[in-house]
Amino acid sequence: NGDFLSSEDNTGVAVATFVPTLAAAGTYRVSVSYVDSSTRATNVPVLLQTFVGRETLTVNMRVPPAGASGFQPLGSFGLQPGDGTVVLANAGAGGTIVVDGKVIVDAVSWECVGDLPSTVSPAP
Repeated sequence: NGDFLSSEDNTGVAVATFVPTLAAAGTYRVSVSYVDSSTRATNVPVLLQTFVGRETLTVNMRVPPAGASGFQPLGSFGLQPGDGTVVLANAGAGGTIVVDGKVIVDAVSWECVGDLPSTVSPAP
């Protein structure tokens, strides 16, 4: 979709927000695309809004993405329309730079892999 985040470490706060248009509730495999390099960050914070609340994850961009077509799977999550926003940044909640290298992200993928589990309850 042409969105990407590119930031040098310690040169200012940078945030990339990816918002899906999900047609139906279900279990979605969420993945991020990037090109690995020895100069990339090992500790990129990723926030994902799910049906049950916010997930906080970390991506190591020094290692090649483990999924198909240059995508790194973040996991499978229960999502419904309005959920699934992915935010990648080079800083923590207080605005302090937390990454130890460059952050470059090219895309985010949401692939429906099943129904929404019936045992999942929405976040309060």
